[in-house]
Amino acid sequence: TKSTEVRMNTIRVLSHLILKEMIKTRGNMYEIALCIIDPEIQISSLAKMFFQELSQRNNGLVIYNAMPDMISNLTGSSEENSSKRNINEKDDHLSARIISEESFKIIASYLFSFIKRDKQCETLIDKICHAFRQSNASERKCCDLAFCLSKIQLSENGIKKLKETFKMYADKLTI
Repeated sequence: TKSTEVRMNTIRVLSHLILKEMIKTRGNMYEIALCIIDPEIQISSLAKMFFQELSQRNNGLVIYNAMPDMISNLTGSSEENSSKRNINEKDDHLSARIISEESFKIIASYLFSFIKRDKQCETLIDKICHAFRQSNASERKCCDLAFCLSKIQLSENGIKKLKETFKMYADKLTI
């Protein structure tokens, strides 16, 4: 269909422009991350290939730097964004920004596979723990953030960071 062709061409063009450093990656990387769960296998493969290529540049700093924004845009999206949707908006799986918890886990697992450095892991632990405090404590968002924490490779310093930030998420442990 034309929709599939448009999505395919869009990811190809965006990948090319970003990888050739013709446009900045900030802000809408989660749009490409959503393509990881696209039902069209070619689109999903292109999205995965994009992140693999991106992870090899600057020691994976581009993905690491985009992670907080991607997590923020993807976590708890089914609850929060469904209330913001326009009634006339199509129920397209990407335009509505509604993803299931399972889809979120697939995307997050894939993206966190590129975060390997201890310092990056520690910083992400800190940012995710702060997101617990900043979130409106929706159960879905907390579950998504907790899943992200579970995907981070923990070092001794990472465990210390979890202990230091315990007060940020302690009240969420009963959800």
